Amino acid sequence: MPQVIIALGSNTRQEAHIQWASERLAHVLDNIRLNRKIWTPDIHGTGKMYLNRLLLGNTNLSIE
Repeated sequence: MPQVIIALGSNTRQEAHIQWASERLAHVLDNIRLNRKIWTPDIHGTGKMYLNRLLLGNTNLSIE
């Protein structure tokens, strides 16, 4: 079963959006592992912070 890594990030309602995406992907992928959540600044300097997380899992889905 192929392994995928998905990068998640949000700068609005960060906690809620990352949680929602993680839960939704858990219904599509098997053997999910999540890294810790990491806050990063906007690269354009607007002051908005991004919440980021990596998700690793297995899938039977094709690349298409």
